[in-house]
Amino acid sequence: MRRLAGSPDFVIVAVLTIAIGVGANTAIFSVINSTLINPLPFPEADRLVYLWRSNGQMAVTPRAKDLRIWKEQVASFEEMHIYAAAPTIYTGGDEPAELVGLRVGQNFLPFLGVQPARGRGFSDEEVRTDARVVVVSDGFWRNRLVLS
Repeated sequence: MRRLAGSPDFVIVAVLTIAIGVGANTAIFSVINSTLINPLPFPEADRLVYLWRSNGQMAVTPRAKDLRIWKEQVASFEEMHIYAAAPTIYTGGDEPAELVGLRVGQNFLPFLGVQPARGRGFSDEEVRTDARVVVVSDGFWRNRLVLS
């Protein structure tokens, strides 16, 4: 320790080198873990592709118009669906809670190979009338709705 205290520049360089090495290894492992070891929990997740459109400065969520054009012009995909983040406030409990949801189309859950564990997905009538219907996660159902 006395020898290291005598050369603080060396200690700083050594600690920074180790920190960068650990950080880089952690980042690489996170990518490999999420893509190769633990892929998305959907059937055939390796066949899912995320598309976006560019407004010249950044990538933005596609619009329904974009989806229609892509479906007409691109034959490489079996299906295409869009989704958009839909932040909302849940006021049904003791205190309001901010939730992040997705606005999706009728066939989005079957497209992912997912069926609701209870209840049902969206019906044709609800889609046609643009009804305000939700499918909630199991955690939300257990923590917010069952206890109510």
